[in-house]
This record gives sequence, C-alpha cells and structure tokens, in this order.
Amino acid sequence: IETQRTRVEELRREVRQLITYTTEQVAQLELIDSLEHLDVAYHFESEVRRSLDAICTNSRGFEDLYSSSLRF
Repeated sequence: IETQRTRVEELRREVRQLITYTTEQVAQLELIDSLEHLDVAYHFESEVRRSLDAICTNSRGFEDLYSSSLRF
C-alpha cells in the first residue's frame, strides 16, 4: 500500500509539472480537458485555476474553431 501511495504522489507531481510547464495554451487546455474527463482535476485545482486565468487574459493563439471551442 505504501508503494501505491508513493506512486500516486509521484504521478500527481508529474501532472502538476505538466500543467505548470506546458507553454502552449491549446496544449494546456487539452490537458485540463483530459483531467476533467478523467474526473481527477480536483486534485489540481490551484494549478488549473492559474493556467485558466493566464489563458483568459491572453486571446492570441485561438484563431481556429477547435482552439476557440476549447477556450470556451
């Protein structure tokens, strides 16, 4: 059981790094969307909120329908 807890914490750390260090906004939105679909986004609320706040303040990079729909 302890090794499973260690693995879970390791995976959480990796996902936090992915959210934080992904620079492309569409990739961030895809990652957040995947986390929401997997129903695990609540583990990363602060990281998701920071990413979404940064994306909301910047409107560049959303020229096509797909990226605009993700942003919506």
